Amino acid sequence: EPRVIILCTDALYRSVLVRQFEKEGWEVEESSRAEDAERRAVQFRPHVVIAEMQKREDMVFLLRRWKTLPTLMQARVIVEVNVLLPGEAEELFEAGAATIAVRGHQTPGDIVRRAGRELP
Repeated sequence: EPRVIILCTDALYRSVLVRQFEKEGWEVEESSRAEDAERRAVQFRPHVVIAEMQKREDMVFLLRRWKTLPTLMQARVIVEVNVLLPGEAEELFEAGAATIAVRGHQTPGDIVRRAGRELP
């Protein structure tokens, strides 16, 4: 089964994503904190990580860090943003994002399908 970690501070939205992924046959771990997601990844070994971007600088740092961690370096990261400013997409891709999803423009089902396209 494909495995995903959902890193999102919004508990309600996170639970909607969890249910959608589980409905589509994914194993799911969820977290509201990056440190917790990293700890969970040690045993879980996700194929995909859905990561909500709060601050661009923090997300760039996380993406670069995750590329150095054996448990996350192979995971494809989908960065979910509320707003995408000029130049941010390029910076996120350079840091290691596989793709970017703009919240409100994709349904949870769209996110699951997008994650499925990132599987090896």
